[in-house]
Order: sequence, then structure tokens, then C-alpha cells
Amino acid sequence: MKILTFDIEEWFHLLDHPDTRSAHQWEKFESRFERNLERVLSLVKASDCSATFFCLGWIAEKYPDLIKEIVYSGYEIACHSHRHQLAYQQAPEDFRRDFCEAREAIFKACGIIVDTYRLPGFSLTADSIWALDILGEEGVE
Repeated sequence: MKILTFDIEEWFHLLDHPDTRSAHQWEKFESRFERNLERVLSLVKASDCSATFFCLGWIAEKYPDLIKEIVYSGYEIACHSHRHQLAYQQAPEDFRRDFCEAREAIFKACGIIVDTYRLPGFSLTADSIWALDILGEEGVE
């Protein structure tokens, strides 16, 4: 069986770049999400693969109909944070708030309570291992 995963974010959700660090800055960039997601969904459907889409809460807020389309197409929706920040650069309470905000945005978009999570930028380090405890407390498997 073929299984694919995708991070559902915009091209400008770069990590560790001063011009793209905040959601306020993102508003000045051209979105490419819609056309790229449509292409990905078409390719995945044609390949008859299972897929999990790790979605930013920010994306779910801006494009709820596209998040619904992922779910209605039979694919799993999961969480990739709300604002795509590195865990080791956040305080634990900020990390929890970001996760909860993302989970709520995804739920509002498609009615799914996510229980799967992917950290942005592989940001689980010895200094951010606390993130696993928070995710477990919040029901992430």
C-alpha cells in the first residue's frame, strides 16, 4: 500500500526567516495554496493512494472549503500547528495555545477533531521534549 503525507501550508510559511515570521507579514504575499492543493488532490486521486494532510490552523481559517474537500475526498486531516512556528522557540504555554487554536480552526472547517500532529521544521529537540507531554495531554496519539 502506498501512503503519502503532505504539509498543508503556504510557500511563505518559511521557518527562521525574519520577513515571514508572523501572520501579519503573511498577508502581503500572494497565495498559491488553492491551485497547488487542487493539483495535489488530483494527482493523489489518480495514484489511488492513501494520504494524510497535515494542515496549519491558519490555512483552515482562510480556506475552510478546501479543508472540507480534503476530508470529503476520503483523506485524513491532521494538524501541523496554527502559525508554523518552531517548538524549541516557543514557551510551553505558547505551544499549547497554538495547538489548541489550530485544532479548533480545523474542527470549524471540517468537523474533524484531529488527533495526529506534525511539528513544524522537525523542531522536537532535547530543549522542546515537553511538547510531547503537551500533545499527549491534548489527545494527540
